[in-house]
Amino acid sequence: MSGDRGEKDFLGEDNLEDVFTIFNEEEEDLDPGETLYNCVEPFFKTPRKILLGSKALKISLPEKKRFRSPVYHNFLLSYNKIKAYEILPVTVNPDRGSYPMHLNKVGDYNLGEVFIFGFSIDETEWYAMDVFIPVEDIREVEKILLKKTSRPQLKGLTHYGNLSAVKYIMSLCEKVYEHQVDAADWIKSSAFMRPVRDKFERYAPREGESNPPKIYIFKEGVAQIFSEDASSILHQMSTFWPWYLISNIIEKDSKLIFQWYDKTYTFEQLISDDTDRIELKKVCLESLAASRDREIPKTFFIRSNSFPSRYESSWYNLEPFACEASREGLPPKNQ
Repeated sequence: MSGDRGEKDFLGEDNLEDVFTIFNEEEEDLDPGETLYNCVEPFFKTPRKILLGSKALKISLPEKKRFRSPVYHNFLLSYNKIKAYEILPVTVNPDRGSYPMHLNKVGDYNLGEVFIFGFSIDETEWYAMDVFIPVEDIREVEKILLKKTSRPQLKGLTHYGNLSAVKYIMSLCEKVYEHQVDAADWIKSSAFMRPVRDKFERYAPREGESNPPKIYIFKEGVAQIFSEDASSILHQMSTFWPWYLISNIIEKDSKLIFQWYDKTYTFEQLISDDTDRIELKKVCLESLAASRDREIPKTFFIRSNSFPSRYESSWYNLEPFACEASREGLPPKNQ
């Protein structure tokens, strides 16, 4: 369900093996410093814990043991390696599935959710972690993370992943044109991998199963955006390409094809209506040509590395923001 951040989507108490590998001795030697905020999750039988220190952030995740109390594993996160975060009020179920409040879903508890996305100290691995806190603590945690990371929140990150990053970049650009892709064209020309029993199979969406994207043309680049109502895999397939990566836009078999300079990738979209396709191609070529003569601030390239992905439900199972944006951080640090 769109907006649902369920337990299977995040680091579960029984699924910590992959997490342990991303922290090395450098993280273990970190000192959190003076405690600024300390919280044990309310309501849950095996709660997670979060401590915001003056030097680093500590998240403690429980590993269930069959005949004794859970064993806690502590992860110390450097503030300067946190690339994006969000703190928001949510409604939560006992299975840790959460919904943003604006969806008007009914859950068992109303809590705040702290979502952290970042890198290990040597930047060889990334992590995505979340902890629930009392709603009344949201403002306090917001202030601490803003000060310590020197960057604002990335709104929508917790539930919409890559879509939120692309929408943030779009907010900094000047829109020229937009085109709603026809549902039939999207179904005919799109396919991705989905799990079927113990295997994965290539799957094309059927009518009514997914919302087609919109294509946005900006002076700075071109984006393909899915709605928040779409499935998680489509959120992650939302993309932004700056014009400096694109060498040409050509037309073939009723498709528009965006060609890259280094020839490692092309993006194509079927547009059956001749009038729509001709108009979109014209606008794209004009914007591409104009970008060569205009001083445009460097625009991030945002595309999931595993695109399309075989994972249907969890955006962080992909390599999120596999691009310069992940290294620089979203939103950017304050100057």
